[in-house]
Amino acid sequence: MQSGGGNLDARTMLAMDRSARLMERAVKRMPGGVNSPVRAFRSVGGDPLFIERGEGSHIFDADGNSYVDYVMSYGPLVLGHAYRDVVEAIDRTTRKGTTFGAPTELENDGIRGLGHGAQRVEAAGD
Repeated sequence: MQSGGGNLDARTMLAMDRSARLMERAVKRMPGGVNSPVRAFRSVGGDPLFIERGEGSHIFDADGNSYVDYVMSYGPLVLGHAYRDVVEAIDRTTRKGTTFGAPTELENDGIRGLGHGAQRVEAAGD
């Protein structure tokens, strides 16, 4: 078996077995088997990794392999995966409800906290 122009040893192939099976299933359900720009991974000769979880600066695939996450969700994870204070804040907030389709005090306070970005939000509503 080859990937990206190099040979994979048997241990590496076994360490990617679950990801390969998940990919086979995913291509039947989504274009390219993924829901994001990661589908471009194929253009460099590989299959996307199936990520199971993240901790701090690391992600772990469905096969248990660990990687440094240089993407960090394209920016929003500046504190890393599963940062305790963020997880606690999300937990507190979602216990009150997740989405309402109506204004909330929290979003109002959040927009105010954006500073100059709030002016752009106001301009978009004009």
